[in-house]
Amino acid sequence: MSKALRRATWAAAQQQRATDLLASCSGPCLTWSAHGGWGVCASATPEIAPTKRHRLLGVAGTPGFWVFPWEGDFAARACEVRIQAFGATAREAVDALRAAVRQHRKQFPQEHSRPTTPTSNPVPLRSESHLRYAVMVSLELQAHGFWKRAWMFGNIAREHLASGQRARR
Repeated sequence: MSKALRRATWAAAQQQRATDLLASCSGPCLTWSAHGGWGVCASATPEIAPTKRHRLLGVAGTPGFWVFPWEGDFAARACEVRIQAFGATAREAVDALRAAVRQHRKQFPQEHSRPTTPTSNPVPLRSESHLRYAVMVSLELQAHGFWKRAWMFGNIAREHLASGQRARR
């Protein structure tokens, strides 16, 4: 890559981050304050500055958040839910946001996005098919080792599963 292409890519990424931040910071938002507790306020609008999305450590799932200067202080804004917190320093704003997200999750547990029941009923493969698969994997390991041709194990597994699908038809 040339230097001009890297600069253009960086500028485009920076512009996309700013667009994402401005899009997430609109409308009403749950606001946490150590003194006042929960309230609903207008979203803090960030000053135009280089922005970066961070991960909120110390919270299960490490959700994303933005932190930016706002009216002489700092605002921290969660990405996944409409929660914001303020502080005199960036650290205070992030700590307040961490406490707010923890409290919000206790009050409103998140639904799991994964289905709780299987979406299909697998049919077991024939035992001779398993033996052939084990032999193919063993031969590949002996001939090339794992790291030299790791991609081959994916091919063997796909072929094994496809043979099981053909046998059922």
